[in-house]
Amino acid sequence: MNRIIIGLTLILQANFALGQDQDEVRTIPFDGPEIFCHVLHNEGARPLRSIRDAVDDPRSSLIIVLGNPKGIDDIQRDADGIQQFLRQGGSFLFATDYPFLAFSLGIDIPGNRVTQAKQVAYHGHPECPFLTFPKNDDAGVFDRSHPIFQFLSKGLATNCPSHVSLIRNGIDLEVLLEFPPAGRRQSRTYILGSPKGSAPSGRSLTIAGHGIFMNGMMLQPDNDNFNFAMNVVRWLRDGPDGVARPNVLLMVDGTIITDFDMNLTPPLPPIPIPTVPMLNQLMRGMEKERFLQRKFSELLGEQRGRFIGIVMAILTLALLIYGTRTMIASRESIDLGKSPTVTPTTASVDGVPLDKQRRQAVLRGWDFAGEAKLLATEWFREIYGVTPDTWHDGVQAELKVTAGFWSHRQMQHNAEWVLRLACARKPTPMKRADFQRLIQALRNLSIADRDGRVVLLVDGKNVRQT
Repeated sequence: MNRIIIGLTLILQANFALGQDQDEVRTIPFDGPEIFCHVLHNEGARPLRSIRDAVDDPRSSLIIVLGNPKGIDDIQRDADGIQQFLRQGGSFLFATDYPFLAFSLGIDIPGNRVTQAKQVAYHGHPECPFLTFPKNDDAGVFDRSHPIFQFLSKGLATNCPSHVSLIRNGIDLEVLLEFPPAGRRQSRTYILGSPKGSAPSGRSLTIAGHGIFMNGMMLQPDNDNFNFAMNVVRWLRDGPDGVARPNVLLMVDGTIITDFDMNLTPPLPPIPIPTVPMLNQLMRGMEKERFLQRKFSELLGEQRGRFIGIVMAILTLALLIYGTRTMIASRESIDLGKSPTVTPTTASVDGVPLDKQRRQAVLRGWDFAGEAKLLATEWFREIYGVTPDTWHDGVQAELKVTAGFWSHRQMQHNAEWVLRLACARKPTPMKRADFQRLIQALRNLSIADRDGRVVLLVDGKNVRQT
């Protein structure tokens, strides 16, 4: 009898659940920014809709660029640049594993991947170095007193990261986190940022990999990625007036995110659905205890009870069988709430397939011609304070290698190439390999300029002496 009562209760519960709104199960991509947006929303940040909104009120704004660094180029074009934004009191977070070189910011991210031995990597995947506490040969170097590492104890899990270098003196950044050295290789920097005691105005962080902020990496229970994201957001939102900056401009792969409310708060759990074994057990119990026959006999009398009991028993069994089949067929569409689940794209953690597809998909759409001209122009502006693309016809300019050394010929060839790119009226078509070569050429020319081996002559005069 008890089994029958329990079974009937389960059926009533199942019918109640089936009557609820049947929304689709909410899923989020493994490498999406929804969880990071949820952190911003939970902290009360207000999303900005344009670059101009941020640069017009830098003391109240935080700019975040994740993924494709095209977002920084847009800021350089539409505003006076990140450095000017920081000087006026803004704060800035940049996280990418794409190749990127910015002389104004003083950073260089080559884009090559850093790996780790399987025995210490996150879940045994070399493409996901795991930076753990405390300091030892298998862990990254943390300054645990810095606010961005406050209360962290498990470690940070990366996903296909690169490394970052500081290429200019006079930039108020320091190494905050390094990868552990592997074998004879020296440690490489993962995070550059403002010192722990820096004033709220002008704080910045550069992280050589936005994978640390992926949904799939932030939702793992065995790392500190979620708490790290909260620490970073809170520290960078500290305002000059002691109040948290209300505005955040978030750019993910060059797209501005205008809504941080991802609606990820889970509702109350749905009423459980009876399983097939439970329903089978219910039917067996009803047959064995002749529950329905006895009840109808009591209600309709002994003469008619047997006949009606048999008829009702047959109808009940038919309805139970039909209900069981219908319930099994509809289990996939029952409302499970809007609690997010991560789409199982484990290939991103396992390594290469998803990450390579993501990179290739973005890079296929990247306008290398436009990026190359912008990069060359920016280099001249930062190094010599001129913009060759604005020179009128008839200006005689030469980027000349003056000192004799073994790579003089190649250096002179690169100097002429960079000058042509910057002076061209239209962007020069360029393949990905040539763009990588341009980045390396600009690195070498910067070093040569610092050593006095390269000069820019305009109408025969050294621009540094005019």
